Amino acid sequence: MIKKLILLLGLLLLLSSCKEDKSLGKSPAIMKLFNKTEMLDLEKILTFFDNQIFNKFKSKSLIQNYSLFYEKSLKRLDSGEIYLGFSYEKQNKLILELKESTFKKIWNLGKSYNKKDTTSIVNLKVDGNYIKFLKTLGKENIAIKKYVDDLIFNYDITPSQSYFFINNYDSINIKDERIRLMIAIHYLTLNNIYGGREVMK
Repeated sequence: MIKKLILLLGLLLLLSSCKEDKSLGKSPAIMKLFNKTEMLDLEKILTFFDNQIFNKFKSKSLIQNYSLFYEKSLKRLDSGEIYLGFSYEKQNKLILELKESTFKKIWNLGKSYNKKDTTSIVNLKVDGNYIKFLKTLGKENIAIKKYVDDLIFNYDITPSQSYFFINNYDSINIKDERIRLMIAIHYLTLNNIYGGREVMK
C-alpha cells in the first residue's frame, strides 16, 4: 500500500513538472523562442496592458478588472463595435520602446496606400516566433488552436477573430500570464488596425 502511494505521488510530481509554467518568465516555450531582452519586452507588453485595464476599471483585483473589460466589450458588441478602451498614444510609445528583434518576432510592418497618402500598418506575423508560442498554447486550449489556425490561414486577424476574447472568455484562464500576453498583443494589434492610426517603428 505504501509503495503504491509513493508511486502515485511520484507520478503526480512528474506530471506536474511536465506542464507548461503559466508565468512568462518560467515558460519553457517563451524561453526557447525569445532571448532574455525580448522576454523583458514581453513582460513590458503584459504590464502595459494590465495597467491599461486597471486604469480603466479601478478594481483591486486583476481578474475583476478583466471581467469588467469583458462585460463592457460584450455590451459594445451588441451595437457592432469593438471596445478597445486604452490609449493609442501610450501604446505607440510602448511599441517604440520595444527592441526591433522583439517587434519582428510578433508583427509585420507594412504600408497601406490610398489616393492621398501612405501610412504604416501593423499586423501579426504568421510565421514568426510569437505564432510558434501561440501554437504551444493551442495544445492546451482548443479555442486558441483555432485562433492560431485562422491567423495562419488568413495572414491576419479577421473581423470575426477580433472578438476572440469576448467569444472565448469562459474557456480561457485570465490568471495565466501567457494568455494575458496573447490578449494584450491581440488588442494592441486591433488598436492599430481599427484606430486607423500609424505606428512609427
